[in-house]
Amino acid sequence: MIRLLIVEDSPVSSYLLERMFESDPEISVIGTVSTGESALQFIENDMPDVITVNIQLPDMDGFETTRRIMSICPVPIVAITRTAPKEDVAGFFRAIDSGAVAVIRKPDGLNGATYAQCAEKLVDTVKDMARLMVGSSPAGSLQSGHVAGFGGTRNSVTPASKYFSVRYGTQSRGAPLS
Repeated sequence: MIRLLIVEDSPVSSYLLERMFESDPEISVIGTVSTGESALQFIENDMPDVITVNIQLPDMDGFETTRRIMSICPVPIVAITRTAPKEDVAGFFRAIDSGAVAVIRKPDGLNGATYAQCAEKLVDTVKDMARLMVGSSPAGSLQSGHVAGFGGTRNSVTPASKYFSVRYGTQSRGAPLS
C-alpha cells in the first residue's frame, strides 16, 4: 500500500485529489494538509511514501516546501500545478531543482474536459514515483543535492533530471513532453 500525503490549500482541490487517490486500491491517503508548514509538521510524526505538493501554497510556495522536506527527510515528491509542464518550462525545472521527482498538471473539476486523462496520469505517476528511492547525494555531485533511482540500493542512484529526460522524453526542439 502506497502511503500518500497531499499538500493542497484549496479545500475543493484537496477533496477532489483525496477521492481520486483513494479510488485506487494501491494508494492510501494518510493525510491532507493545507500549508507547507503543516506538511513539515506532519512528516515529523508520520512519514509517507510519496507526497503531492501544490506549487501555489499560502505560507511558503511548493518549491520551498519541497526543498525543506527534502532537506529533512527525502521522499518522492510530485509537484502539482495548474499549468502543464510543457506550458511552464521554467516552473517545471524549478520544481525539479527543488527536489520534486515529477511535475504534473492538476486535474480540472470533475466536469472538466481533461479530468479523466489528468486524473489517470496523476495516479499513475504517484504509483511510479512510490518505487523511487531518493536521498541526499555526496557533497557537490548535484546542484540540487538530491538523487533518485528505482529500487535497488542507495548506491545505485540516478540524478532525477536524467530520469526525467528518459521518462518524459524531449521533443526535437528540446521542449519537455507532458
